[in-house]
Amino acid sequence: MAEEQTPKVPGWELLIGGVLFTAGAVFIWFYLSNLEKTPGPHRIHWLLAWLYNTGGKGLCVTVVGIPGALMLFAAVWKMLRGSPKRERTSKDEDDEYEE
Repeated sequence: MAEEQTPKVPGWELLIGGVLFTAGAVFIWFYLSNLEKTPGPHRIHWLLAWLYNTGGKGLCVTVVGIPGALMLFAAVWKMLRGSPKRERTSKDEDDEYEE
């Protein structure tokens, strides 16, 4: 039975995703900091409210920031390591000269 290959994610896609997740974590930090300074009740998403009530601002930022940091690390790793070149075979050469 042939092994199924896992889909390969290009490094630039990981980089964009990591930057977006990290920017989201920074946004959440400043958003919650601003809400803490203003008095009165506030309306926020239930998941963010649950995380904030459970672990505070740090947990909210961590839930979004850690995946972002891991994606950035994976993107840099993938880009620095580079992808191996596929070896050319005689079939590739035949396909190239086919009319």
